[in-house]
Amino acid sequence: MTSHVPRPPHRARPQVTTLAVWAIWTVSAVFLVGSLMTARVGGPDEPLEAVGISLAALSFATAGAILVSRLPGNLIGWLLAAGGFCFAGGSGATGLADYGLTGHPGSLPGAIWFAWLSQWIWAPFIGSVVVLALVYPSGRLLSARWRPVALAAVLIIALLTLGGAFGAWPTGMFPVQNPLQIVGAASGPMDVVNLLFGLILVLVTLLAVASLVVRYRRSAGIERAQLKWFALVMAI
Repeated sequence: MTSHVPRPPHRARPQVTTLAVWAIWTVSAVFLVGSLMTARVGGPDEPLEAVGISLAALSFATAGAILVSRLPGNLIGWLLAAGGFCFAGGSGATGLADYGLTGHPGSLPGAIWFAWLSQWIWAPFIGSVVVLALVYPSGRLLSARWRPVALAAVLIIALLTLGGAFGAWPTGMFPVQNPLQIVGAASGPMDVVNLLFGLILVLVTLLAVASLVVRYRRSAGIERAQLKWFALVMAI
């Protein structure tokens, strides 16, 4: 008769999740290195700005990676990791595109694709921050009444992302055109559409801030302290 020996809990999925989020962190760090290395192309003030952006983006990515490593199912951690990745990707892609297309034309293979990335990745970053404001710190919306705001934020961000990825680039932005531009998409009409979507996004962002205020007024103890820290970090 053999005794039953309990098996240890299965940890493969948490380990994969941890590896995935730290891989995201690593790619973010690589983009930020590219941003810092190419910062001098933009002018004398560009290096200082790149350092500030790098610190902010790395803070997002690091906080997200740590949270996801400890609480894989926590939405806050994934939003921070995604926001840091998009923030770093936008900064790095812009710097590498400027270097390879404007500062030293032809010196960086694939520079046009960094330019392409820089034109749409900013939208998911803003979206991650807006959704973060809607669900912080519990990871859930205040109530079902706020669901339309979250859906509107996701929809507008998706449309802005698609517009940046497949629309015409602003005149004078780069000395090349979008390689994936949809035929017939002109920069003038796209600018108007993006402006309209941007105004809607501003409204959604204000509503997300309003949800934070309502949550703060209903909170107490640790949750109120978390909201105070969140407001301080967002203000900085």
